[in-house]
Amino acid sequence: MCWSVEKRIGHRCDLCSNGGEHWYRCNVCDFDACPACFNKKDKSTGEGVMRGDKGVRDNAVVGRFDYLMRGIKMIWPHIWLFSLALGCLLAQTVASLFLPALQGQLFDHIIDANHVCKINGTASAECHRHEDGFTTTVLEYVIISVLLGMLQALRNLLFQLCARLITMGKNGVRNRLFRTMIKQDIAFFDGMRTGDIQQRLQQDVSTMVTPIYTTLSTVLSNATTLVGGIVMCFATSWRLSMLAFVTILPMMHITGERTVPRAPAPIYPGQCPRIPGSCPCIP
Repeated sequence: MCWSVEKRIGHRCDLCSNGGEHWYRCNVCDFDACPACFNKKDKSTGEGVMRGDKGVRDNAVVGRFDYLMRGIKMIWPHIWLFSLALGCLLAQTVASLFLPALQGQLFDHIIDANHVCKINGTASAECHRHEDGFTTTVLEYVIISVLLGMLQALRNLLFQLCARLITMGKNGVRNRLFRTMIKQDIAFFDGMRTGDIQQRLQQDVSTMVTPIYTTLSTVLSNATTLVGGIVMCFATSWRLSMLAFVTILPMMHITGERTVPRAPAPIYPGQCPRIPGSCPCIP
């Protein structure tokens, strides 16, 4: 038996998600159980459990591919809005690739103008050419910066509208969840607390929908930045690019994480409530 009674602040029960100070804890499994759930010794009679008239319902494990397919299915009715948001994101990422080049041109104009104007004088044609080039580059930089700000604002607006339609539309996740919830057996409402049901309809729905558009937008932005950055590097200087790429792997090895973080385990099934056979610490 590896259970121990500990006092810990900020922990939550892995069965009912309630907070507290005193816990029955399994340090091997990193599992906390409140005294109420521990004394019941059976999740079929505990609160905060999905169950119906026929018994406990174990939550289905959704893989990454299944989650992606479900996300695409939710997005599909609003695909035009989502595509427009991705288009703004793509345009913003492409435009941001030109800012470092303009910054380099600004420094080049400053250095060249300072050198030429000192030698030939400020009234020379060469000095005026560098001054005009500096002014033109600053104007281009300001225009691209304003364009980036507008694209970012439009992108955030479109993503928020898309997320709101997915969450609270006529056939949104929240309405579908409510329609499914009111069809459940009486035992379901006996096992679920009112606060848990409200949390499912409010916070959990928003948390579930958020990765649908944030993950896709992040992948597209990072992929565009990677490809565009490599192209811009080789277009500027292939020698410096090769030198920089040679140092990437050693730096990743030196600064990388030496330990792999442990993935969070699901609450049900096969966790550590005091049920014989459900925990490796309990014979």
